[in-house]
Amino acid sequence: MDVNISIEELKARKRELGHTNQSLAEMSGVPLSTVQKIMGGATKNPRRETLRDLAKVLFPGRFIDERLLNMDRMLEENGLDHVLEAHDSGNLALREGEHPFTGRRQGSYTVEDYRRLPDDTRMELIDGRLYYLAAPTTVHQLIISKLTARLDAYAEEHDGKCLVLTSPVDVQLDCDDKTMLQPDIIVVCDDSKILKKNIYGAPDMAVEVLSPTTRGIDQVLKFNKYWIAGVREYWIIDPEEERICVYDFAGMNPPVFYSFDDVIPVGISGGELKVDFSKIAEAIRRYTGI
Repeated sequence: MDVNISIEELKARKRELGHTNQSLAEMSGVPLSTVQKIMGGATKNPRRETLRDLAKVLFPGRFIDERLLNMDRMLEENGLDHVLEAHDSGNLALREGEHPFTGRRQGSYTVEDYRRLPDDTRMELIDGRLYYLAAPTTVHQLIISKLTARLDAYAEEHDGKCLVLTSPVDVQLDCDDKTMLQPDIIVVCDDSKILKKNIYGAPDMAVEVLSPTTRGIDQVLKFNKYWIAGVREYWIIDPEEERICVYDFAGMNPPVFYSFDDVIPVGISGGELKVDFSKIAEAIRRYTGI
């Protein structure tokens, strides 16, 4: 990745994505005081590592491409030529020759290849790359089931105008043959996007529950994909930190961070639906002792 990106470019991208200094600090891991100094002009020559951490959030596509390219080179140098492990995100992605049906290079896989995967193989296709999906934990599934119940009940109260679905459901996000996602929860309010095999196009709302093997992909790569594709609202739920980050892509508003004790309004409902997350947290403690 080009870490010679100017501070002015970082500032412009920050404004474009609607980040605050606080949200940028939380997503990048750079201390808030450092972000404030850089964005405020007090620091003229930030450390290279700091710029890289900020650029990972503000220019995710450029970071992902370079990271995988460098990982490929490292594996080749060490004589490893099967599975590509993207350590920064925790996700596993197949490299060239590993696909049991096509043997294609990462970046060239298609929806047809994806559909030919064995039924017991859980993967996502993102821009022609295949990523493994680990089996979800009990906490992960509890959050999804409880939140889905609240979303679905609201949808039914409003004549079922929106459809609420949970993973595994295929979402052909970009309406092309290079991407097929399996979001944890989606809400679709356009009937024309609901096909027999999959959802074709961007859902109105997407929810991802973070796990050690999906954290980087959900926060960086999928964030970028959902935003560009036209998803109106995106929730990232972090069970470890007990935090929910809500992105209002439709309103172009800065992200809002909530705790597991908060009542969270659902943007696509116009704020009518409010999810009391403390009740979901209570269920987690009751059933898992966490």
